[in-house]
Amino acid sequence: MEQRSKVSDLVRRCYAAYETKDRKAIEGLLSDDFTFTSPLDDHIDRATYFKRCWPNSENIRAFQIEKLFEKGNEAFVRYEGTRNDGGKWRCTEFFRIEGDKIREVEVYFASLVTTENLKAAAEARARDEHDRPQKITPFLWFDGSAEEAAKFYVSIFKNSKIVSVSRYGEAGPRAEGNSDVGDVPTRGTNVLRAQRRSAVRLHAGRVVLRELHDAR
Repeated sequence: MEQRSKVSDLVRRCYAAYETKDRKAIEGLLSDDFTFTSPLDDHIDRATYFKRCWPNSENIRAFQIEKLFEKGNEAFVRYEGTRNDGGKWRCTEFFRIEGDKIREVEVYFASLVTTENLKAAAEARARDEHDRPQKITPFLWFDGSAEEAAKFYVSIFKNSKIVSVSRYGEAGPRAEGNSDVGDVPTRGTNVLRAQRRSAVRLHAGRVVLRELHDAR
């Protein structure tokens, strides 16, 4: 049997032994020098593992393996467990295999799957989405002074630039030489933060631009 298939098989048989409460089966899967680590257990040995952890099998109904990644003689597993009372939890574990035995298991993360936890996770995702910087491409119309306005906005908003500037020729529709400014994207700028930070400068700029327009 190839190494990859053996690793996956040993991992799945380990969880199956918990589901069937088959201690003899799991004893045959673990090496004599087996160690187990979790947030509550620091490299405990095989004997301590069976004394401290195995009794929990009586409370477990099932495991649903969601992800299983293998590389060489190692594997990471993410699963959802179900207790006999219907409660659920989710966990991520690392397995190291030596020969045809499980040599090491490390538990890195565990969380209860509850309505409150699911709601909190959804709220956290919503906050992240709200706070994520937005890409904005403003469209501003100026009856004159367009180029000055564009340069002013670029000076205020970070990571922004004038993409293109074209000028009217003899055919118009405006006086020859007047500018028609293209996109002024403000990449990665959060609109609300930018507004708060730049309110004073924008107000001052409007006065300056109005004066430029009136002077024409």
